[in-house]
Amino acid sequence: MCSINLSVRLSTVIHSLRFFYTASSGLSSFPEYVSAGMVDEVQFVHYDSVSKRAVPKQAWMDQLTRDRPDYWDWETDRELRNQQVFKVDVENAKNGQSGLARPIWPLGRGVLLRYGPPRYRC
Repeated sequence: MCSINLSVRLSTVIHSLRFFYTASSGLSSFPEYVSAGMVDEVQFVHYDSVSKRAVPKQAWMDQLTRDRPDYWDWETDRELRNQQVFKVDVENAKNGQSGLARPIWPLGRGVLLRYGPPRYRC
């Protein structure tokens, strides 16, 4: 799983923004790719390779994007591109090629990858 953590200080309030990306292979009960965005531990966006659609998970996200009807198409396209990159990384890991991704543990005939969690601070 790839995790990007951002902490943002607005006035005296600190919020956290985190994105999680998970790629897998050969797991019939789990999508090949899942991504989730969270603010202060509350999920606000979700995408997976089964639905192939980025969707808001909070009403406030719908309200923020209401004036931009193409936002969710743009977000879906971005996740489709990410899905393809992660798929290549999974194949590289299965074939023993080096890269940023490394297997955490094999699950049956599948592979679950973990990406190092870069941390960004604002």
